Amino acid sequence: MPTIRSIKDIITAAGLTTGLKICLDAADSSSYSGSGDTFSDVSGNANHFRRGQVAGSDSADPTFNGSAGGLSASEYFSFDGGDNLTLVGSNPLQSFHKDNAKGTVLFGLYPVQSGVFISIIGDNVFSVDLGFRVQIHQTAARLIFATGNGSANPIVAISASVAVPNSAWSIDGVSFDEAVGANGGFHFVNGAVELFNSTATSPSASNSAGWLCVSGNEGATASNRFLNGSRLAWIAVWEGVALTQAQVQAIYSEAGLRFGLTAGGDAALSCTSSLTAVGSAMAYGSASLSGSGSLTCTAAGAPEAAEEPIHPIASLPIAAPDEPVVAEAEDLLRLNTSAVIDLGYLVELRPFAPAGTSLPA
Repeated sequence: MPTIRSIKDIITAAGLTTGLKICLDAADSSSYSGSGDTFSDVSGNANHFRRGQVAGSDSADPTFNGSAGGLSASEYFSFDGGDNLTLVGSNPLQSFHKDNAKGTVLFGLYPVQSGVFISIIGDNVFSVDLGFRVQIHQTAARLIFATGNGSANPIVAISASVAVPNSAWSIDGVSFDEAVGANGGFHFVNGAVELFNSTATSPSASNSAGWLCVSGNEGATASNRFLNGSRLAWIAVWEGVALTQAQVQAIYSEAGLRFGLTAGGDAALSCTSSLTAVGSAMAYGSASLSGSGSLTCTAAGAPEAAEEPIHPIASLPIAAPDEPVVAEAEDLLRLNTSAVIDLGYLVELRPFAPAGTSLPA
């Protein structure tokens, strides 16, 4: 079985903690102990949230499910249609609605949908108020990323093709770099990506005065909260950093293991290879690789004289590790090393073995 890690551990292992402002994970005992009012931010910035509207118990408190630190799909907060999570301190996301903004929001969500708008996270009360919001559209469950300048929406990006599943776990989000413009942002739903224009028209330079909250638009008058039966497992937010598609896919590839959205471990791997060792310097051929986990290919064939120099490399990133990847001789295997897939993220190179032997794991 693959190892399930907390979302913070996944982000840290991927080297993506720069700009991480908020990281809440119901399955991580460092983020939620299993009881109490505080849902702790483990980003290192102490941007903690509370259950409901006020300190202590109130009618807007979502309910914790599972066991503290369980790191499974059974750990989450459930919502009854009137619940939300509100930021305890000052708003750390004051640039999302401004010129040259960059940011990323990712979350593990089980939304119940019924033809209404659902706000995932935001800090503006109404659509044009200063701030931003990430929502699910009332029509076809499309993702929305919108900002407000006080009188209009500088950015309104509504996905056309990627829809958030109803009453099922999914990993979704948005990443954007306002200065890029065309194709400067993308919606993400369970591995599917849709690009959007990230240019902000007449953005405001003023800070938002709204409450930052999860589930609903803002504060005690919050509307568009998660409907009854909805669940939130985790949410992570970066400010000043727009994660790339490959980086988001890498997080999804491992974070999806918790919900059975992605596959991992040796049993999920497949490898068909025709590798020929050429002298002691090269492996020549091709291998089709898919899945995630650890994989060792086998060299076969008689040694022949090397005709080209060795081109060793340290690692080769894979853009979409959850999809089949073909490593051709020209790109990868003309080396004095073997190829090992580790968790589907990188191709790591190990010492080459003689022809006809199994390369070391």
